[in-house]
Amino acid sequence: KLMIGSESNDLLKEKGYSDINIVKNKLEIYQNNLDKINQISHANQTNFNEHSINLQTIKDEYFRLVDKHESMVLQSIQFLNEHGFENYEVLQKKIEEKTNDLNYYIEQKQQFYFPDEFDGLFMNQILTYVNHCENLISNDIKQLANEINECLKKYLIEYGNFLEKEIERHFNSTINLDKIHSKDLKKYSYELILMEENSLVFKYLNGRKKLDYCKKKFLHYYDLMLIEIEQDKINENYEDFQRKLDIIQSLICLDEFFIKLLENNKFSNLFKKSQSDFYKIPEQTHKTILDAISKQDFILINSKLSSIEIFSKSKFIILIKTSLEIFLQSIIKDTKMYANSLNENLRYEQNTQNVRRLIENLEKIQNIFQQTKILNFIDKNIRISLENLFDEIEKILMKKILNILQSIGNFFNENNYLFIEKTMEYLIDLLKELDDYYKFESIQEKINQMKTRISQLSHEILRKYDFIDLNKYINDSPKDVCEQLKLVSSNGYSKYIPIHRQVIEKLRKKFSSEINQVKNKRGSNRSMKLTTIRDASYYLPDELKNIFPNDIKEINQLIRKEAHVPDFD
Repeated sequence: KLMIGSESNDLLKEKGYSDINIVKNKLEIYQNNLDKINQISHANQTNFNEHSINLQTIKDEYFRLVDKHESMVLQSIQFLNEHGFENYEVLQKKIEEKTNDLNYYIEQKQQFYFPDEFDGLFMNQILTYVNHCENLISNDIKQLANEINECLKKYLIEYGNFLEKEIERHFNSTINLDKIHSKDLKKYSYELILMEENSLVFKYLNGRKKLDYCKKKFLHYYDLMLIEIEQDKINENYEDFQRKLDIIQSLICLDEFFIKLLENNKFSNLFKKSQSDFYKIPEQTHKTILDAISKQDFILINSKLSSIEIFSKSKFIILIKTSLEIFLQSIIKDTKMYANSLNENLRYEQNTQNVRRLIENLEKIQNIFQQTKILNFIDKNIRISLENLFDEIEKILMKKILNILQSIGNFFNENNYLFIEKTMEYLIDLLKELDDYYKFESIQEKINQMKTRISQLSHEILRKYDFIDLNKYINDSPKDVCEQLKLVSSNGYSKYIPIHRQVIEKLRKKFSSEINQVKNKRGSNRSMKLTTIRDASYYLPDELKNIFPNDIKEINQLIRKEAHVPDFD
């Protein structure tokens, strides 16, 4: 027990406690805290459940109200449909229309309000009966008949004026593209025309004058439409053309005024012909644009695209888009091909042709960039390819120019002065032709450095070829240098003629000096010197080869006499 107690105390001390009572107190505190946490958790759970029940109640009530609302909405729609209205907006529009009509009648100070239906036959019968009453003997009946007749006359005069104003009002609304009024135009026009069948009513209406006025007005408008539609076709105002088609279609009801004329279906025939012409426009435009693509007339293409936006759903517009995109993709492909085909080798015959074609395509692309309708019409990816093409071509051309500069550097190593000049001229011409499109600023310094080096080439040649060491002639042949100088001079580069003379003179002096030294200096190395001179003489230009053989022979004899050896073969 003592051992166990000792071990327990050691364990307590190890954990930071002096005796077991402290541990018990700690446990009680923890237990109390845990009980409080459990109580709070239980309270929170209760509150959450109550809140959830409340939310669920709100949710249920919401859906109940929604269902009730939907049921009421369905009932209201059904009610509107039963009374001839598709929805509330249509009803509201009808109310506004009737209100406007009423305000209009009040404004016009009409004495009578005319219903939607006017029975002309019945009115004509009344007038006939009243007129017969004038033949009766009874003065009272005659007086009554006259009063009725005057009242009816006033009514009919006002009704005639009403018809005329309504036809005028709805006609003006219809030609302003208010299709709702076209129905009323048809209704009132028919009423006026039908009144001609009732002679007395027609007479009191002053119907003949009103009919003639309407015919004259509508014929004038018909003639105006003929002219304006032709102008729209010529000017490619197809949106106006389409609006006029809608107007003419709404005015077909007016053909009733011209039934007795030879050409009685004026507006109907005009609509059919104009509609046929309108539907032919996309096909005609397709042919025109295909021809413009073949001629690369981008201004015309852009102009045509500006006028055919209203035909966007036509199959011919889709064909136009396809044809134009194929053409533009071809330009992109060919332009890259021409740029990549440029060769630093001047002997490559197609260089000039490809440069010309490249310039032509760059000009085409610049023209296309000015045609916003084309850019907006084509596929977005093709437009982006066109926009990026100039940067892509610039990278290709910069690489080609650097290759050309590298070639010129190689020609320096080969002493090929003619190709140095020709290649630099080619590069300068190329840069000049491309100047409207590219400046190549990032490599301009390298180009200028090469120009400077070529301009100082004469000094470089004279500095590089001092011809002091005859042993170097085998690797840096003076003959090759002089032949290259003669070649470049004979091809029109006269600045190399004095350089050639200076090189020849420098060689002559050097060789003369070397020979004189060997002649005048005795020694064991005279023979070696002569061998060096003789070997170097093989690399002299043709102008000097015939000058020194006798001197070499003379030195050879001197050496032979001194050494008593046979002559060299």
